[in-house]
Amino acid sequence: MSGNPRESLIKTPKQLVIVLVLSFVVPIIVIILLAKLATSGRIYDKDSPAMSPEEVAKRIKPVAEVNLGSAGPAGKLLKTGEEVVQVSLHAMRY
Repeated sequence: MSGNPRESLIKTPKQLVIVLVLSFVVPIIVIILLAKLATSGRIYDKDSPAMSPEEVAKRIKPVAEVNLGSAGPAGKLLKTGEEVVQVSLHAMRY
């Protein structure tokens, strides 16, 4: 670069056209490649024993099962409003 810091890197109309074309083409190519990467997954054989409904159900059972009775305050007795106030007042005193 020359000594003038305000001098443009684009000096000719040809360079301007090249920069403008690349500024549109490069992002489009990147988007297309990312879309291909995102959609190119592993292809499974539908007739494979691993794809039977029983095997699929066995694999998703740990994340698909909902158990509402064992966790949270539903298993305990809830406090009354007076008990909550007493606990709060006791906590404020100390």
